[in-house]
Amino acid sequence: MDYKKVVMTSLVSMLLISSSGGMAVAANTNSVSGNSLHNGYTTLKRSEGIAKTNFVSKSASKKELLAEDVNGVAPKVSLDVGTRIPQINKQIEIPFTQDLDTTDQEFYASDLIIRQLSQVNVPTLIPMIDYTTVVEGNSIIVTFLADYADEYAVQVKDSLYIRANGIPASQSAWYITTQNTQVNTEIPKVRLEVGTKIPQINKQIEIPFTQDLDTTNQELYANDLIIRKLSQLNVPTLIPMIDYTTVVEGNIIIVTFLADYTDEYAVQVKDSSFIRANGIPASQSEVFTTTRNVQVIE
Repeated sequence: MDYKKVVMTSLVSMLLISSSGGMAVAANTNSVSGNSLHNGYTTLKRSEGIAKTNFVSKSASKKELLAEDVNGVAPKVSLDVGTRIPQINKQIEIPFTQDLDTTDQEFYASDLIIRQLSQVNVPTLIPMIDYTTVVEGNSIIVTFLADYADEYAVQVKDSLYIRANGIPASQSAWYITTQNTQVNTEIPKVRLEVGTKIPQINKQIEIPFTQDLDTTNQELYANDLIIRKLSQLNVPTLIPMIDYTTVVEGNIIIVTFLADYTDEYAVQVKDSSFIRANGIPASQSEVFTTTRNVQVIE
């Protein structure tokens, strides 16, 4: 037996297994030479390189197409740089290039940066406390709740919430608003005569106003009411949205009591932050009392 030939054959078999990552089967191991082994290894590496190149190329092209697609349809503010945004009844309108999604429209406030223009080193206004947002078609309507009625600097930042077809809006330039112009000077008021007893039926009362009320943030209207248990002195006022809730129907606020207490209440509309008609806050009312609750089975 030629031991040198046996050893050489074993070495070649091991090299084939190592280079291919698996078992290589040769029809005639005696015919395997150094040149064929080298050529097989070179071919394998070349094919791996081509596969990797194609994969990277395809991935890069998909990313580029996705970026182009997003950039092509991302909603943008459709105002020329330097445009002054009119402020009417403490509201401004920010138009976009596309109709906006209405989901989470109240959170669109968080994607705005708003500053009082005439005051330096003043923190930005607080979303949903100093101002609110709603969507109408391709526009965001911003309603200012603060008493400050001067000019504002406004910017849409890179958005988390403002979207069109699910695609976030891009950052805008800074815009300046005009000073507030009050077009409708009629202030909404409670339309009840002093001393009127408000009926309480199924733990609900109705507070009518002189005008139809805005429905934006109607659940927050509860914060503009002061409600106390009438027969208990030195008792803290009821807690909005915990002890009672509010909704709007036309010119009426419907208050629903959630507490088990069913006796009479004292109710007052205070100078409003949220209760509005045409963007104008309601004025403070007299104190009214309710009847005891009457449970009516419908």
